[in-house]
Amino acid sequence: EQVAHSSAGDRLVHETVLGDSARTGGRTDQDGEAPLAAELRQHVPESVQRFLAPSLTFHWTTKHRLVVVGGGLLVLLALLANSAGTALVVASGIVVILLALTLLQQDLFERESPALIMAVGVIGGVIGIVIGTVNSWLTSSDWFDSGTLNYGAAGFGGRFADLGGAAPLSVWLLNGLILPLIAIAGIAAAPVALRRLPQFRNEVMDGVILVGSSAAGYAISTALVYWSPMLGNRGPQTDVSDWTLTLIGVVILRPVVITLAGAMLGAGIWRYMVTPSIARILLPAVGSVGAFLLLAFGSIQLQPAGLWAEVIWTLLLSAATFAVYRVVLKGAITEDRKAMGSDGGRMVCPSCQQITPAGAFCANCGEPLPEAAGTGKASRTTSAPGGT
Repeated sequence: EQVAHSSAGDRLVHETVLGDSARTGGRTDQDGEAPLAAELRQHVPESVQRFLAPSLTFHWTTKHRLVVVGGGLLVLLALLANSAGTALVVASGIVVILLALTLLQQDLFERESPALIMAVGVIGGVIGIVIGTVNSWLTSSDWFDSGTLNYGAAGFGGRFADLGGAAPLSVWLLNGLILPLIAIAGIAAAPVALRRLPQFRNEVMDGVILVGSSAAGYAISTALVYWSPMLGNRGPQTDVSDWTLTLIGVVILRPVVITLAGAMLGAGIWRYMVTPSIARILLPAVGSVGAFLLLAFGSIQLQPAGLWAEVIWTLLLSAATFAVYRVVLKGAITEDRKAMGSDGGRMVCPSCQQITPAGAFCANCGEPLPEAAGTGKASRTTSAPGGT
């Protein structure tokens, strides 16, 4: 399998040691790409594709299709079983899982274990349940408690928040500032602990994926807390427009902000730990923390103004978060390209899939390295263990 490197600023063309293939212009991976997605992409202007995926081309894989089809079937079955709450919980996880799968596509070298990603997501989910429950309790205790749902967990109280009037100072301070900051620290805690292991130190994208996955778990679990009163009872009595806006906000827009903010947070932490410099973490830190706080403050401020106002605000915040994220992503990938070098000094070990200095043996697992690693060429070929 091949690992090819380009000079700074050139497009990276690589074939990872896990068997994925990546090539410019209609690349496919181990899962393949849907013909419809490939056909549609041919008609999308290159400038639009580059904006949506500035460094690596996104492609629709079998895993993406399984999440959409499987999630849709589960939603349908829940609705047929007359369990609207279960259907809403499942629907709230679809976009989040799709985002997490897309984050994994950006990994340049070794891929993280699916079990590890799931474990990190579960930890983020536990944090989300705790924070969401406390948020909900504070909202119902100090602000408003009508409307059935746990609005403090995910906002979008609409007309029920309007009945409660403006939020008191305690809600602003706790739900708007202190608890979001605690959530940020909790989302990053497990990934930062994993960074003590060598295999999670060699890529900035490790931080993007791990913290992003933790944030994805947080987004799903706070939505679970939000919808949980409907798991055994009927939901609030309101019109179709309100339900539609609530679904757009809780199922689509809010998960985008939280997941991408978590990914940016991971990029900032990993870059700072590699080279401590405020300038290197300023954009991801401001982007991630700002997104979390603006989501919380905007929700508290705009809930009494109605669902339209909160949905529009969350939509604008989603667009701004994505714009900052794509810049951070490009920087993370550029950083990881430098980690491999262009002088043959570093390579991916074909045995353990880790980055190691070129030489006779891998610095991580001790297995012999291919002789081609010492040629110093920008593009070098590695073989399977025991190959030439």
